Amino acid sequence: MFPPAFIVFLAIVFLAFIVGLLIYKQQIKIRPLVILMGLTIVSEITSVFFAKYYRNNSPVYHCFNPLQIVLLGCFFYKVFEKKILKDFVLYTTIGMILFAIISTIFIEGIMEFPTVFLNVETLVLILWSALLFIQKLDAPSDENVFKNPVFVISIGVLWFNLFSFVFFLLYSYMLTNKISIKTISLLHFFSNYIYYGLILVAFIMYRSSSRYERCN
Repeated sequence: MFPPAFIVFLAIVFLAFIVGLLIYKQQIKIRPLVILMGLTIVSEITSVFFAKYYRNNSPVYHCFNPLQIVLLGCFFYKVFEKKILKDFVLYTTIGMILFAIISTIFIEGIMEFPTVFLNVETLVLILWSALLFIQKLDAPSDENVFKNPVFVISIGVLWFNLFSFVFFLLYSYMLTNKISIKTISLLHFFSNYIYYGLILVAFIMYRSSSRYERCN
């Protein structure tokens, strides 16, 4: 039923979810991401079901995308250190929830793919992750940021959303000009692999640090 590329994607997300559950109690900051991994699995399988039997999986993404921005907003709120950045994430998240409702009801409709909301969400996540990336680069010089799970997650979110933004621009252009989208769609799948793979790596890093703390 599922193509091989999709099975690999689900496997990576599922592994991230399982590792996340193992550290869920110890690592409060990443709990929203663990929930997001589980939600991603459910939504992606559901979207395939809707696409096959109802020929339209747009309603799934009208539900998933607002939940995604809320969970990512919770994560960024927890990991930002400055109050001004925490407030920025809080108010932006509230604004995105309201925008999702308005977009679904008045702009695009639940039976149309939420392109407008998705584009705005992508820009918001680029901004949040870039700010987090900068915050972690300002760490003391003796700290290896590449061993910091939050830094790894910020790279993943920044990478995925930058690529997604370019992808959606090219996707629309290629469809309009009747250019094959097969190659760019495969690249987008690999972008997903990298994104969720980095989250998996970050969770494993958290898991390793928790074990080390218990041993000492």
